[in-house]
Amino acid sequence: METKNFDNAQMTALGKLGNFLKKEIDAAESPETGEHFVDFLVHVKGSLLKGEDFSKQVPQTAKPWLLFAVALSKLNGVTVDSIVKEAMSFDAKQEKTVKEQAISALTKIKGTTVKEMKGQVRFGKKFEVKLVADANDVADLPEVDVA
Repeated sequence: METKNFDNAQMTALGKLGNFLKKEIDAAESPETGEHFVDFLVHVKGSLLKGEDFSKQVPQTAKPWLLFAVALSKLNGVTVDSIVKEAMSFDAKQEKTVKEQAISALTKIKGTTVKEMKGQVRFGKKFEVKLVADANDVADLPEVDVA
């Protein structure tokens, strides 16, 4: 895939639009199996808002699977099976609580670090995406070299 002559804002808008449309695609019926040729024009109009970049204190990273493996290595087989079964029945609230406890313990041991964060990019209040034409509608338009 090749992209030419897009500025940073346009590329960002297309990326954000792709993320937005993915939710719509997941909810819609997908095309039949096979290759589908597409040829259409889309008009994108609106504004992007970008927040300020910032620094954030975050816990040091850990390798969750390593922590889990060490914990399991201290137990016998029956206890390991019991833990796996219990974990599979956890709901989101229980999972969040356990994660918070693990982060707290990790922070006590390893401390925190500063992470540079990029400002959030979002669409402005009015953002339009319209199908302008499909291949049949643009057959008579002259080709333009964008290079």
